[in-house]
Parts: sequence; structure tokens; C-alpha cells
Amino acid sequence: MFCEQCGSLIEKDNQFCTTCGAKAPQEPEPVISRPEPVVAAPRQAPAQRRPAPSRRKPKKSSRWTQIWEKLDDEKVKRTVLISGCSVGGVAILVFLIGFAF
Repeated sequence: MFCEQCGSLIEKDNQFCTTCGAKAPQEPEPVISRPEPVVAAPRQAPAQRRPAPSRRKPKKSSRWTQIWEKLDDEKVKRTVLISGCSVGGVAILVFLIGFAF
């Protein structure tokens, strides 16, 4: 800092000017300001989009699908499934045996 009267340099720790003897100016203490905390704006939920309407025609279910859906009892469904697999297995065996001879 400099003396206000003579303009000579005054060292930091001195209270008086060494040249003219004037009192050294008091430097105001630096004001340290803390930055304001940044508060994020509340997030808004994204707007939910509705799926676009389908342009396809609904599939027609096959006759077998309609019959299968009419069967309510699980035992009946299981019996139909097992008997169908059995008939298919026998048909495959007959087919393979026919090639063997």
C-alpha cells in the first residue's frame, strides 16, 4: 500500500509511513462472499405418450384356437394335448417303419 500524503510505499506490517510519518491507511478487510447454493428446479414427470393406434386389422384366430379357448378345465386341456402328442408320435413311428422295410 502507499502513503496518502507522500505516496511512498508502506510495508504491510507498518502502521506509519517511514518517509513522512503519516498514519498508514487502513485497508478494509476483503469481504469473502459465499456463493448462493444452486437449487435445482423440481423435475416434472415426462408426459406419458399414448401408443399410436394400430393400423393393422386384428388377426382372426384359427378354428383350433377357438376350440382350445372354449375348453375351461385344465384336465381336459391336458388330456387333449397328451392324446394329440400320442397320435402324432404313432404317426411318426409308422412313417419311419414304412421306410425301414
